[in-house]
Amino acid sequence: IKRGLVLLGVEEERIYLEDRSTSTYENLEYSKEFIDDSHSKGIVVSNSFHLYRAVLMAEEQGLDVTGLPGKTPRISVVQMHVREYAALTKLYLDLLLK
Repeated sequence: IKRGLVLLGVEEERIYLEDRSTSTYENLEYSKEFIDDSHSKGIVVSNSFHLYRAVLMAEEQGLDVTGLPGKTPRISVVQMHVREYAALTKLYLDLLLK
């Protein structure tokens, strides 16, 4: 993704890489370290099937974000939507039990 952004004209020093996370939740949590107080709104980029849950997790962590979907390979659509449905159910249960 970094290479693609640079090819599109984004200056390399404006790109921050978060490389510690093992989940979307951790990625959001660790990425907050790169956000200063002068930035109040952001964009979450993820596969189209995962975007809804990613935005919910970001908002749950206090981030004001808009989702930007990426393309999902056609071969993965059914499998990923089934997986995402199960993961979304778990997220809702976790939020209800808090």
